[in-house]
Amino acid sequence: MAMDHIIHASKQERMDQENQVDRISHLPDGILGTIISLLTMREAVRTSVLSTRWRNLWTRSLTNLVFDDDNVLLLKREYSDGFDVPYSQRKGNLWRKTTDFVTSVNQCLLMLKLNNLPNYKIKKLKIHFFFNSKKYCSRLDYWFAFAIARGAEELDHSVLVIKYCRSPDEDELSAFPSEDVLLISTPDGHGISARVSSLKCLRLGHNRLPDLRTYDFIFKGLKTLDLDSLDMVSDEHLHNVLSCCSFLEWLSIRDCYNLSKLSIEYPFCPHLRYLYINCRRLRVIEVNGVFNLEKFEFSGTIISFKFSNVPKLKTVFTRIFHSRKDGLGIIWSLTELPTMVPQLENLLLGCTRFLEAEFNPENLPTLGNLKHLTVLESGSVYKRSLMWIMNVLKACPLLERLELHQRIDNYKEGSEEVNHRPPKCPHENLKEVLVSGACGYVREIEIEIYLLNNAVGLKKLTIDPRPRVYSGDGTWGSSEAIASWVTEGRDRVSQLILGEAGPNVEVFIL
Repeated sequence: MAMDHIIHASKQERMDQENQVDRISHLPDGILGTIISLLTMREAVRTSVLSTRWRNLWTRSLTNLVFDDDNVLLLKREYSDGFDVPYSQRKGNLWRKTTDFVTSVNQCLLMLKLNNLPNYKIKKLKIHFFFNSKKYCSRLDYWFAFAIARGAEELDHSVLVIKYCRSPDEDELSAFPSEDVLLISTPDGHGISARVSSLKCLRLGHNRLPDLRTYDFIFKGLKTLDLDSLDMVSDEHLHNVLSCCSFLEWLSIRDCYNLSKLSIEYPFCPHLRYLYINCRRLRVIEVNGVFNLEKFEFSGTIISFKFSNVPKLKTVFTRIFHSRKDGLGIIWSLTELPTMVPQLENLLLGCTRFLEAEFNPENLPTLGNLKHLTVLESGSVYKRSLMWIMNVLKACPLLERLELHQRIDNYKEGSEEVNHRPPKCPHENLKEVLVSGACGYVREIEIEIYLLNNAVGLKKLTIDPRPRVYSGDGTWGSSEAIASWVTEGRDRVSQLILGEAGPNVEVFIL
């Protein structure tokens, strides 16, 4: 008995000793580097305190450099800039925040420069920060050159200059990069322009578009260009930029100003596949001879559109804002757009909160190739009438999939009933219907019953209480269902819908 106790104790001691062995630190550098590459930049830098084995290992492993508040400034409470803080303190906090940020980034890049191997390569450099003075912008050029000299493929640069917590005016926007970047030499002795061909993705925010005559080398190899809140200077400025983007495949322009006309014509951007535009001051969009364009997305007011010679453009998203006086946004998308893009197969319509009157677009042109129709915030559409759905079904004879994404705050149950039920409109090709943001309201159920009764080839109906939000370029997000769905909405939908579904229809009520 005593001997068994001794044997058990010795085994336990050996197990304790084995558990104290740092097995991870004995792994090869390559494996440890892979582990570090999966961490955030802040976490990766902190691995240096684990042991001498880990010290500065991150400088040879980290390829995605992300400099923002979360990764650089540890004690953000020390930089409070809320309006509950006295002005003088707010001013001082902002100066100290900017100085600390610049110092930390400089130190980090210095360590990378001193410790990395000759073949060390940076994949991505991201800088998101608010500076309080343009005098720091010269450091951005050095950071940019540092990344490019090491073969960076992606640069994400959003730097806004603000003065003491006030919004900036146009004079506070800095041109990035500045002319000084051309004077920076790379480790191999060549100028920065000789190495920029590695750059494939450029995201710029809160800057002034640089003069192409100086910086055309930046754009020549790009495949992705994302411009957000930029001073475009002039239509010609952007036109010159696009003339150099021979390999560009993805272009997004959001909230930019000093831009009234966007024109993309052959031979510009011959490989462009995706185009997103959301600029309030833009008045004209012309796309001609962009033969590889597959998807166009637009948010804004009704402007002048012209599409020609875009044979592969088959997916379009429009969210057109309007007032009650010129409520023609969706009507335009269903009438004029198909005449310019007759090969359209996938149409996403974003409704607005202003569209609460009856939506009965009669005499719609035939969308002869449309197979997939998505209506966003559709609760505002079928608030008073179901006539619109009949007209849409008539106009889309080849429609195979219909999605209705309701936004809960746009649609509240009322006491009045549907004032007019449209006549039957049999549709043979509609196979699948998805309704998200379901609440179990009467008008919502009415449209589901109408589709069950008229879509004679329907195979699947999915009713999801979680509202879905379109994020762009085919990506979606979702939120929680309304609380009443669990208590009464789901039971009401089940009672009224299941009895209407034919034997060949699968109904999923989530």
